[in-house]
Amino acid sequence: MVCIEASADTINVRGIYSANLASAAYNEFAITSGGNICGSGYMTNCDKKIYQVHELKNSGPNITFTTPLTINDTGISDQNWLYFKASQPKYVVTLTDVKSNTFDVIVEITHLGAYFDDGDKIGSEYSTAGCTAASDALHTGRGVRLIHLLPESKTCVTKYTNSASTMYSLKYNNIYIGFTVMPNSKPFDLKAGRYTGNLMLTLGNAGNEDIHTGIHDLLDINNKNLSVNFDFTVNHMIKVQPLGDTRVSLQPKAGWQSWQANNRPHTALIGNSTFNLSTSTAFTMRLKCEYPGLDNNCALQDELDGQQITVETKVSLPTGITADAQPVLRFALRTIESLPFIPANYISAGNGTLHFNIEQNGVAEIFNHYSHAARRYRGGITVIWDADI
Repeated sequence: MVCIEASADTINVRGIYSANLASAAYNEFAITSGGNICGSGYMTNCDKKIYQVHELKNSGPNITFTTPLTINDTGISDQNWLYFKASQPKYVVTLTDVKSNTFDVIVEITHLGAYFDDGDKIGSEYSTAGCTAASDALHTGRGVRLIHLLPESKTCVTKYTNSASTMYSLKYNNIYIGFTVMPNSKPFDLKAGRYTGNLMLTLGNAGNEDIHTGIHDLLDINNKNLSVNFDFTVNHMIKVQPLGDTRVSLQPKAGWQSWQANNRPHTALIGNSTFNLSTSTAFTMRLKCEYPGLDNNCALQDELDGQQITVETKVSLPTGITADAQPVLRFALRTIESLPFIPANYISAGNGTLHFNIEQNGVAEIFNHYSHAARRYRGGITVIWDADI
């Protein structure tokens, strides 16, 4: 439960998700704001992960009753007492970032109450309509603080059990509004960015407001309009850690000794480089070449006369990452951007491999050009992981 004290007309609700290796399985927003009446000692039914209870200062009028009210009075409507009704059970608020990515949060009003002055005639609390007290009746001087967890009907009425305790007047010094904020998307499924949105709520006694407070005009909260501002941030991460030496020696599959023993056949030259990958977001990959090769591949170059041989570069990614809904096994990389690689969940230090290969025809080209002289071919291939984080 995150509970904040807000100004009279604005409530600010903030949420953040930051992917990191220490909490790889955590896929929820941490909702944070200043203040916390839930931890003040008088709140119960208070879940810090869900509920937000906000205190609004009120300078509305003081109602004096011509005939003092008691619990045994007849003909007096519930709305003459401490009365709250939430007109809608839930609201859907769409949050949007600067790139027009969106997701919704579901807002449900769950708590209503007040700190009110009843002329120093405070009796015992009596709640009707199945309301559950979410706080003790905290008596302070001439006032009492009462907060209710709303029932399914979203209506709460507070009366007095002691008929000797009469209510001569009523004034709300503070209003308490509590609600749940439930994002309908997991942060992992969202693009990185800052998402904002707004919910406007009305309070008053006309009967058609979002929060109806009975027949008396007891409120003066910025013309009884309440603006709830949502500010949610998603921070993704991607981390690639090479394993071992990043210099790769290309050689026949069975090694050079076997190649020599088998009369030097024209065979492919291969080499691998392994890495660990951690990511919470989709990404693409591409190559940057010291020596560009054919078909958007890279090449190796002979150190003596500059002959170039094309090298194919492929990648195998950890289980749980797909491209075009298929596992990524020996996926060909080019100097142009690849298809997006999409993780199904948070990948933490998954094993991946870069595969480098000179095909048989490339090897034949080398030996046709230099049948006897020893030559050395080398070149730099940079693999770029590109993610919108």
